Amino acid sequence: MHTQESGKGMKKLRNNKIRKLLAFMVALALMVSCMPSAYTISASEAFGDGTEDIFTDGEITSEPAAEESTPDVSSADQEETEQAQQSTLTYENDSVKVTAEALEDGALPQNTALKADGVNENSSVSYDTVSQKLSAAATDKGSSLRGFFAYDVYFADGDGNRVEPNGRVRVTFEYKTPAAPELTDAASTSVTVEKLHYNSSTGDTDVNTLQANEDLKVLNVNEGKQIQTLQVETGNAAVFAVMWDSPETADVEAEAVSGNEDEVSIASEELTDGMDISDEPEQDAAETPAAENPEVTPDAEPTEAPAENPDVVEEPAEDIASPEDVPAADENGETSLIEVLGDDTNLRVSPSIEAEVLATVNAGTQLTLLDTVTAEDGATWYKVSWEGTEAYIRSDMAQVVESSDEAEEPEDVQEEEIQPEITRYDYKSDEVNVKVTLTDPADLPDNAELSVTPVELSQEAEDQITEEAIKEKKAIEKIHSYDIKFLVDGEEVQPGATVKVSVSLNDEKKIKDADVYHVDENDNVENMDGSVAKNGDVEFETTHFSTYVIVQKGRNEVEVTIQHLNAADGKAIYSEDKRTILVGGKINDYTKAKNWDVSEVKVNGDEVNKDEKIVVAQNSTIEVYYTPKHNDNFQGPTSFYDYTVKAGEGYDENTGEWTQYSFNMLGDAAKGNQKITSGKMDHNYDSYKYNFTVDSGYDVNENKIKAEVNNYKEEVKRIGGLLKEVEDNGKGAVKFNYPEPGFFVDQDAIAEINGDKTYLRKVIKDYKLVFDQNGDSYKLTRVIDKNGDQRATAGDNFFPLDKEPRSEKSDNGDHNYFFGMRYDVTFKIGDYVGPLDYTFSGDDDLWVVLDGKHIVIDLGGIHQAATKKVNLKKYVEGEDKEKEHTLTILYMERGAYRSNCQMEFTLPSARISEVTNVPTTDLVLKKVNKDQKALSGARFTLVNSETQESQTATSVDGTGLVNFTRLGLGTYTLTEDFAPNGYEASNESWIVKVTLSDDKKAVATLYKADGKTKIEKDTSDSLYHIMNYTQQEIIESSMDYSKTATVNDWDKRTYDINITASSKTTSSSVVTAGGIADVVMALDVSGSMKYTQTAGKTETNYSGVGKYNKIRNSLKPNKIYYYYYQGRNVRPMINIDNTWMYYYRNSWWDIKDSDTTYIYEWPSRITALKEVVNQFIRNTATSSPESNIGLAPFNIAVTNATNTLLNVDTNKNELIKNVGRLSVTGGTSPHTALNKALELLNNAKNPKYVILFTDGEPTGDGNVWDDDYQDYAEKAAKALKDKGIKVFTVGFALSEKGQKFLAGDKNNSTNYPGIASEGCAFNATNAEELAKIFEKIQNTVTEPSAIQNATITDVIDPRFVILDKDGKAITADQLKDGKTVQVNDGTVYLDAKGNQCIKWEGQTIPNKKENEAGNACWSRSIKVKAKDDYIGGNNVPTNVSPDSKISTGYGDAILPQPKVNVKSDLVVNNKETTIFYGDKVPTKDEILKRLFDKTQPQGNVTQLDGTKKLVTYTMGADGKPFNENDFTLTWYEDEACTTEIKVEDMARGVPEPNSKQYYLKVTYNVGQPSVESNANTTKKNENGQDVTYISGKSNSSGVLTAHNSQDDKNREYGVYTIKIITGQIQIIKKLENKAKEDVEFTFDVTNEAGAKIATATATIGAGKKEGTVILKLEKGVKGEISKDDKSILTRLARGEYTVTENVNPNYTLKNLVAGDATNCKNAVVLANKQIKFSIGTYTNDAAKDIEVLKNGDTETTKGRIGVAVFTNEKSVADVKLVKVDAADKRVTIRDAKFALYEADKNWSKTSNTPVKENIVSGDNGRIDLNAIPVGNYLLEETEAATGYSLPTNPWRITVGGGGIVTVTVMDGNGHAVDVGNVSENGTTIYQITNTKVYSLPQSGGPGTYGFTISGVAILATALLLFIKNKRREEEAKRS
Repeated sequence: MHTQESGKGMKKLRNNKIRKLLAFMVALALMVSCMPSAYTISASEAFGDGTEDIFTDGEITSEPAAEESTPDVSSADQEETEQAQQSTLTYENDSVKVTAEALEDGALPQNTALKADGVNENSSVSYDTVSQKLSAAATDKGSSLRGFFAYDVYFADGDGNRVEPNGRVRVTFEYKTPAAPELTDAASTSVTVEKLHYNSSTGDTDVNTLQANEDLKVLNVNEGKQIQTLQVETGNAAVFAVMWDSPETADVEAEAVSGNEDEVSIASEELTDGMDISDEPEQDAAETPAAENPEVTPDAEPTEAPAENPDVVEEPAEDIASPEDVPAADENGETSLIEVLGDDTNLRVSPSIEAEVLATVNAGTQLTLLDTVTAEDGATWYKVSWEGTEAYIRSDMAQVVESSDEAEEPEDVQEEEIQPEITRYDYKSDEVNVKVTLTDPADLPDNAELSVTPVELSQEAEDQITEEAIKEKKAIEKIHSYDIKFLVDGEEVQPGATVKVSVSLNDEKKIKDADVYHVDENDNVENMDGSVAKNGDVEFETTHFSTYVIVQKGRNEVEVTIQHLNAADGKAIYSEDKRTILVGGKINDYTKAKNWDVSEVKVNGDEVNKDEKIVVAQNSTIEVYYTPKHNDNFQGPTSFYDYTVKAGEGYDENTGEWTQYSFNMLGDAAKGNQKITSGKMDHNYDSYKYNFTVDSGYDVNENKIKAEVNNYKEEVKRIGGLLKEVEDNGKGAVKFNYPEPGFFVDQDAIAEINGDKTYLRKVIKDYKLVFDQNGDSYKLTRVIDKNGDQRATAGDNFFPLDKEPRSEKSDNGDHNYFFGMRYDVTFKIGDYVGPLDYTFSGDDDLWVVLDGKHIVIDLGGIHQAATKKVNLKKYVEGEDKEKEHTLTILYMERGAYRSNCQMEFTLPSARISEVTNVPTTDLVLKKVNKDQKALSGARFTLVNSETQESQTATSVDGTGLVNFTRLGLGTYTLTEDFAPNGYEASNESWIVKVTLSDDKKAVATLYKADGKTKIEKDTSDSLYHIMNYTQQEIIESSMDYSKTATVNDWDKRTYDINITASSKTTSSSVVTAGGIADVVMALDVSGSMKYTQTAGKTETNYSGVGKYNKIRNSLKPNKIYYYYYQGRNVRPMINIDNTWMYYYRNSWWDIKDSDTTYIYEWPSRITALKEVVNQFIRNTATSSPESNIGLAPFNIAVTNATNTLLNVDTNKNELIKNVGRLSVTGGTSPHTALNKALELLNNAKNPKYVILFTDGEPTGDGNVWDDDYQDYAEKAAKALKDKGIKVFTVGFALSEKGQKFLAGDKNNSTNYPGIASEGCAFNATNAEELAKIFEKIQNTVTEPSAIQNATITDVIDPRFVILDKDGKAITADQLKDGKTVQVNDGTVYLDAKGNQCIKWEGQTIPNKKENEAGNACWSRSIKVKAKDDYIGGNNVPTNVSPDSKISTGYGDAILPQPKVNVKSDLVVNNKETTIFYGDKVPTKDEILKRLFDKTQPQGNVTQLDGTKKLVTYTMGADGKPFNENDFTLTWYEDEACTTEIKVEDMARGVPEPNSKQYYLKVTYNVGQPSVESNANTTKKNENGQDVTYISGKSNSSGVLTAHNSQDDKNREYGVYTIKIITGQIQIIKKLENKAKEDVEFTFDVTNEAGAKIATATATIGAGKKEGTVILKLEKGVKGEISKDDKSILTRLARGEYTVTENVNPNYTLKNLVAGDATNCKNAVVLANKQIKFSIGTYTNDAAKDIEVLKNGDTETTKGRIGVAVFTNEKSVADVKLVKVDAADKRVTIRDAKFALYEADKNWSKTSNTPVKENIVSGDNGRIDLNAIPVGNYLLEETEAATGYSLPTNPWRITVGGGGIVTVTVMDGNGHAVDVGNVSENGTTIYQITNTKVYSLPQSGGPGTYGFTISGVAILATALLLFIKNKRREEEAKRS
């Protein structure tokens, strides 16, 4: 092969035959010289396989290469497996996975397990030590520890012993659920990792903060600062703790707004969320599951450090926003809010994750914070308000925010004022939490402890608190009392200054209104002027501690439940009553059981005086205990029927027949043998022996048997079914099922027998049944006749008709055996719930029939005594409780043997009605209110004045009807016992008279109490209407009053308030509204009062009336009688509450009904006086129950006077008793009584009167006129009149002189100035005149009069303030701390709620009739102004009701609430913001609120000086704080506001450059005006025309539209302008060197999604270094190419853009940089020929990437421009060559020299100047041509190495694009062939060869040298020949 190649080379050199021959000879010589080396030694034997190393500095080694060993695969795998097992250990529990990886071989100790024990109270590592160390570490950083997770990480061997690692390990914590302690505000919290390791040299635990990129490799937390992944490196076992801390004085709100929520501070290194700070790839965040419930399961897990709760907490003045310390409201009352951090967050009903979910809310929801509570598991929860109820949310699921999201930026930043240190003491229990705050810690000793103990209030203290509530007219809902004090070593201490106390009641709903009282050791009660914070805490200030009472207050009404109970067993007699009354209202009559006496009354369990009216201030239960009244002489009418069975025989002229006369012949004719008869068969004539049987007999076991109706059979115990009914519902005739003779026919039957008239049936109506009554139970005791004589007793031997004349022929005459009896009992169930029983025992026939239809007892037949009891409840249940039922009792004695009758029944309101034809009637009344609407629930009692029999009736639902039935002739008294709910009972009484009309019918007529004034029936329904009034209506009847409000200045929002009142009290007012008076009655009891009731001095005698038991029912209750005590002397006798009693030995004694004492009358003057005075007392109690009366009886001195004035209502009976016991004796000294009157009236507050009654002249202790005593009396009277006391005198049968003494003498006033006030002297000559005079005086006392001592209070609506006398608004500061301001005689002050009030006290309200015009009134005016922070509205009340009132002795008259319209103004702002193109429209609250903040609406308010002021409103139109839903915000896309857009749609929008505008219209409902408010806000304009001012739109819609704040009211919308800035990218193309020819480059621009958005072409002309770039957009791309510079791509949205230069094979990118104009984040990837621009992001000076206009950034220039500068150069390549021997390429050749020429495409040199020259092959034959640009090159060998021939053909080297190198050489055929190459470490080395000039044998020997010499000789010869030939050629040319 080598020979053939050499031959080819020689052929090419010859140009002619000589050359060819010479060349052949040389080649042959060379071939011969080379052959011995080729065949002497093999290559493999000399160099091995030639692959080990062929470049050994040109030296050939004769040793073979070392042999490579083959690894044992199986053993290697096993070793790798074992190594893997020891390089990773894992620990895992429910919440975290911990992995330890060896960073060094053998680092993990063998045969151990990884442990990661959570540090807690039960762990081996001290929890307290870790907590303290971490707390100290946080303190060192100026922070506070908020919580930590700590793990003890170590390795344990099989015995559990700790084993240290043998090198460094990496520990990774992977949380299955992101976890963190409960943080108040994640934004202000830093997260660090601490390593705690025991230091043996110091004996202490060292704490080191792990630094980023050192031992801390990964810390991955989410936005809520919950940890997800932690990775650390360590060389020893240690405790690793993740610590959460935040600055102590950090402004949580500001941090949350300005900070980057995604950043976590780690040891001063700013790490973004999830940043991996190791060189390892970060764990994919997606592998960590999202947190559903960020709670850590405490199972070998981290433990959160508990919050400390010391007794004394030292606090800075500014609150620390820890969950425990977050207040519900600040000191100004501003409500704190919490904002929910995540979507689908649960609100629970209690602080536990097990509690029921109340609602689910989303991120951003703001809720009112009520309190911060700690759950049983130690977790912290927020108690919040959710839709009017309480709810709980975990504190780590929300953050506390200010009530105003944006704080106003202060114009001037001043140095913060140093606040005094605050000390707070806390007491917490299940019942109550108490906080006491001291402004100076020195006010209490350091070791003071707060003690709170619940205590019982004394009754005295509770009564005082109740009185306070009554004054305020506020109901007491609940009372809480605690002994609050400070203790030092068990001893009580007091603070040195005022402290603030806050009380929170845990078991109560949010308190809205409360009073705080202090109770001292003497039970004195002091109001502490406490207040209620918005979170419901009760707050007050004090300087001393003991018992404090929290009184929860409610409405001005209370609910009262009245229970009616039997004192014997506590069971209910009547159903309970529910009453709603005003606080302080009196319960006049709580009794219901009329047949029972009240024995005891309890109010809320406490016994009260049963004789006094009950006043309550809280919801109360009144228990009324009764004992039954006993009356052993309860009489009822009855009808007896006397039957004559055998009357005789005789001739009947009518029939002409002989007749047997008998009662049994009457009535129905017998049907066959059937007829019921009186008497048995053997008692009857043969004509009337009806022996018939029925099947309805019953034996002793109630088995049915046959029975003979008219005979006695022992086995028959009763016969049923004989009676059918009683017609007319029990009021009519008795009907039987069989024929009968008319047993109960109310008509006598008389027969004339042989000329003699004989009764066959005699009806007896004048007998009465007498019952023994106990309560509602009645037991028959006897029968009496019309004279009261007893005719029979109940029980055996019951023969009441024995004394009646009779002509019975059938018996032996011992008894009147044959009779019947009937009586009817009527009753109403009403509210009765007691037993309803009837019991009978006796014989013979007995029937009890209910309402005529129900035969409830059926004991018919002739039988022995039988007993039957029936419960009537089942018959009457479900029926109208006011229905009157009739129980008819029918009894007959037919057997003519023994008669037995015992009856007993229990029925409410029972009346025994007369069964007679005597006329009766019903009285029907209608209970109505003043509007004539029917009222139910009013109860009346009607009492028969003669029999004292009573019946009750209640007005029926719906109709209001009150029905009294079966009223017989007579006079009745009607009283109202119980008023309908909400109404006041009438104290008036009425007289009912039942008389016969002309047609002999009974008629009931209603009269007033005087029995003379007839009351007319209402024409609408011909019924008597009885009216009830509410308490307010009663008050209104006492006076006219009004309050008006009219606009003063609409723009300034001022109004004139006017209050007027005038008295109109008259005697014709409703009964409880009469004038209140204080009256002293000076009564003459001198000896002359025993004279007759006419003129003269005749003494009177007593006249007998009769025995009491006989005449008691005919006694008149209002008269005075005399009781003949034990036959010795008479005693005064009076009637009190239907009970007669007499006076003896200083006591009044009840008279028993059976008393036989003789009763007398005494028609004396003292008797007449007593009667009229008592009537005066009764009438006053009825017409003016609030009046007071005192008694001053006198003769020569005052005797038996009352010690004080007595309330006539509650002391009526005592006054009557005092009058009743008066006796007469001695002379007459009027002055003594007048002086006593002055004494009694001295401190009285009501109008004062004295009534002097006398029948004699002033005699003193003598019996003739005494001028001195006249003077005494006149002076005493003058003293009274000088005090404004009106004096009435009543003279009885006086002389002319005596009359002048009392009345005065105008003609002789010196001698007779008079005792009486003008026109107030009266004189009577008889008892009738005396009664009229006292009645007139009584009416005069209640005639029109001024109202004294009134208090007028106007509580101004909180939307207004009062203007002072100078027209300036009174501020809260002017009224704080109890200060007051005087305005128009009134006192302005603040009430407990902070409302401005004005009060006028001690005012006199004149009566209208006191002047002729009738317009006298009290009047005051003030001016008010709407507060600046009130938005205004329509129909706005100007005062608070019912607190605004006129308080008089009549009660509180609630002032009207005049309504006005208040001017409203509302502004909406403009807002301009800038966003980056591609961003969505910002719609966060803090941005949109700049246009309009629902929580802080603003408007322009005209001030009193006429200037306008922009104010922030806090009160809505209704006066309450704004609710976000109050405002309607509507967004529009167009300025015409026609196209609406929702905020959520705005938020999704990505607007196009350069700006976008939205338009906000805000409306608010200020309420619609009313007719009243329009009238009050109408004013005449300057033209005298009425102008009505309305807030909002003029169409009265109540809609207020906000106007633009920039241009007054031209635009009713705000403009939200969004400016959009864009980014741009420019491409610049440069070359390192000038282009030799035109060259073109292309580029691609892609977005972050990898989509191509543009391409670019850069053209550089020949000879230039910088080209022209032209960009072209891809189809559909929104960007733009700059018109001015086509190399700039503009209108780029935020995002990452990549500019890539496409491949140009001839050029290499030498440099790629961001141009100087670049201001966005960028990154160059030179290898990829790419530069990435983050448009919208820039890098700040701290090398932190900042997103433009995000997270608080305000840059609008940075982050927008990216300039890509590409600089290229010709592509170059390193060409590696090696010079080798052509025969043996393993032999390298050194010292060969070369030159490198640039060639064109035809391989011709472009220049004879080499690119490189003097290129020499090195020792190993290597030739390195470095950095050869792209192109064609010729490598010519200029000097061959020694022993080698010089090649004639150059090597062709091509450097292509991308550095691709080819090396070829021309072969003998003119073809370019590749040279050989070898690879060295991946680099191609091209082999260029040289041929040796001559080769010698290598094996040695002389032959070699011979050949060599021969060859050289031949070559020399050839050379000579060549030279010679050459010269010839040159010569030939010259020639």
